[in-house]
Amino acid sequence: MKQSRLISLALLTLLTLLTKASAIVTSGNQNNPKWIVEPEDAPFFVSLFSRGECAGTIVGKRHVVTAAHCVCNLDDTDKSDAPTAILWNGERYKAWGTFFNPDCLFSCRNDGPNRCDVAVLVFNTDLVTDTNGASAIDVYPHSDENIDGGKITIYGYGLTGDAESLNTAIKCRNAEEDGKFRRAENIVTSIDGVISYQMNRASDGGLDLEGMAQDGDSGGSATFEEDDGTVYLVGANSGTSESNSCDYGSFDEYAKISGQPHSNFVSKVLDPNDDSICPYQIWMDLTDDDTYSNCPSTGSSDDCFFSAFMDMFV
Repeated sequence: MKQSRLISLALLTLLTLLTKASAIVTSGNQNNPKWIVEPEDAPFFVSLFSRGECAGTIVGKRHVVTAAHCVCNLDDTDKSDAPTAILWNGERYKAWGTFFNPDCLFSCRNDGPNRCDVAVLVFNTDLVTDTNGASAIDVYPHSDENIDGGKITIYGYGLTGDAESLNTAIKCRNAEEDGKFRRAENIVTSIDGVISYQMNRASDGGLDLEGMAQDGDSGGSATFEEDDGTVYLVGANSGTSESNSCDYGSFDEYAKISGQPHSNFVSKVLDPNDDSICPYQIWMDLTDDDTYSNCPSTGSSDDCFFSAFMDMFV
C-alpha cells in the first residue's frame, strides 16, 4: 500500500506541474498589506495535509468541501493517509471519509480542471466549536446569474509574486512561497459548470485587489458577497490549463459549488438522515451501524464507492 501511495504522490506531483491551484499572484507588490490577511479573517478556510498543499471550506460542523483531485487514490487502509484539515488557529483534524458526487463523478485517471472536481470530507469530531473561532459558510442558494459578471474573493497560502515579474512559465513555477495568507478579488467572466475569471491589469479593468490563483491550496474557497453583506461559498479551486498561470491575461477555474449538480449533493451529505450517497473512501474503524449497508463493499477511483461505515456526522 505504501507503493500505491508513492505512485499516487508522483501522479499528483506531475498534475501540479501541469495545472495550477489556489494561492495568490497579485497585480502589484505581493507584500502590500492590502492582500495579506490574518487566518482568522477567513475562519471557514482550512488547509489540507499541510499549508499550501490543498485546501477546503468548512460548510458544516463536520464537513469540508474541497477539490476531488486533492483526495484521489489515497490509501484507505492507512489512517495516516487520511486528509488532515488545518484550521485557522493550527488545530488539526483527521477526516474519516470522503464523498464524490455520483451525478458528476470526478475521474482520478483523467484529472484536469473541470466541473466535477468536487468532494466533501467528513470528520468524526466537530471542526466548529464554541471556543475555537472556526465557522462554517453556506453554499450560495440563489441564481448563478447573480454571480456571472460579479466579484468573487479567493484565498490561498501557496506560491505568490507580482504578476508583472512572473511573465514566463519558469518564473511562475519558481515563484516565492512565503507562508503568508492572502486574498484577492476578481470579476467572473463566465459560468459553465466552472467559474472562470481572467487576471487583468488595472489599465484593462482589473480590480484594486486583482489576483490569480496559483500552485498550492487546490480546493480553496471562492466566495461571493450579497448586497446584504452575507458571504457565501460559490466555488472550489480546480486549476487552469494555462502554460503560465501567473501572467496577465491568464484564466483560472473554480468548480462551481452553487446550483446543480453540486448544491444538492452537498446538502445530501450534510443531512444526517440521508444515506442515498455512498462514501468514496473511509479511514475510521467500522461499527455495527448499518446506515450505509446498501453501499458496495469495494470500489475503485472511477467506479467510486467503498465500504459501508458508521454514521458519525449527526
